[in-house]
Amino acid sequence: MSIKIALFVLINCFLLPLSIQAEEKIKIGFLLKTMQEDRYQHDKRFFEERAKSLDVEVIFNSASNDHQFQLKQFSELLVQGCQVIVLQPVDTEKAEEMVREAHARGIKVIGYDSLLRNGPLDVMVMQDSWEVGRQQGKELEKWLKDKYGEVRGKIALIMGEPNDNNAMTMSLGVCETVGKDSTGMCKKIKEKICHDKEQCKVNEDGVGTKNPNLELVFAEEHKGWSADKAADTTEEVLKKYPDIDAFLCNNSGLARGVIKTLRAYDRLDISKIFIAGSEADKANVEYINKGEQNLDICKKIRPLAETAVKIAVELAKNPLKEVNETFLKQFVKSADCPECSFKNVKNDYMDVPTIITPIVPITKENVHTHIDDGCAYISK
Repeated sequence: MSIKIALFVLINCFLLPLSIQAEEKIKIGFLLKTMQEDRYQHDKRFFEERAKSLDVEVIFNSASNDHQFQLKQFSELLVQGCQVIVLQPVDTEKAEEMVREAHARGIKVIGYDSLLRNGPLDVMVMQDSWEVGRQQGKELEKWLKDKYGEVRGKIALIMGEPNDNNAMTMSLGVCETVGKDSTGMCKKIKEKICHDKEQCKVNEDGVGTKNPNLELVFAEEHKGWSADKAADTTEEVLKKYPDIDAFLCNNSGLARGVIKTLRAYDRLDISKIFIAGSEADKANVEYINKGEQNLDICKKIRPLAETAVKIAVELAKNPLKEVNETFLKQFVKSADCPECSFKNVKNDYMDVPTIITPIVPITKENVHTHIDDGCAYISK
């Protein structure tokens, strides 16, 4: 009888911590690189709303585009009881040190929106940044055909933060459209990030082959994704290339900087100079509606944020679960995101299991469409 009692006590000693652990509220860290652009208010809102609906606690912070500040924030999360951290890195080249530190403590890390390079990552949730650049290029081709009857001209590439993976991949998507690159930027990006032949559709010089008369004449990176710096860059472009045909920008804020200078120089005419942005901030969508910007790309925020929450909860509940292709494909099917897809994405260290969420080009033709997913729109 005493043996049975001893066994009962022993078994319950093991089971009690497990039951307490099972009842413990899930806690997720969520770090954004900035709140500078309009879209990030939606990232935070959709993420926290979905987490609340699942009874999950979120510890949120943003880093004002400061890598050192983000390192400090990440270290604080490691001691606050988070089972999973969702991270949008400020510096995609240096973020791997944070992930390694988390893994050493048994904490999983989900990449969000910007893919870190040269390091480990459990899962990635993002839009296809290559496709963002390609969509900008496709709309530019249509515009040039209307203007000249053929695809030819000179374009300027207004890039975001140096070494930011999204900035580089969006830009390489644009490079697929051009046939000449007098800046050398396309080749530089290709050599840095282009290790997937299926994804990178450029030649040895980093450009495409279908538009030999379309030339990239200017390309500049902008620290902090600064609209003011983009405005200064635009002034430089106008002085060097007064016959410039297009400004393709890595985000909406940079496009606003371009528009500010074009207006100041009395050159703001979208029938003469094509302007494209990305992220569809409210001000830019209003520009499109007023005929002051040609294109912006809506990166659908609701499916991005909500999918990140759901996969974080899944990993927190099942910390020993192997995150592989089979698991993520099943997850995508059950995640209520019919437009989402799965693929492995190379980051120079590993094939990162990645969930891809949708994007939508916004032009004058569809600017009145209500897209309830964090993209700005104009009410009918």
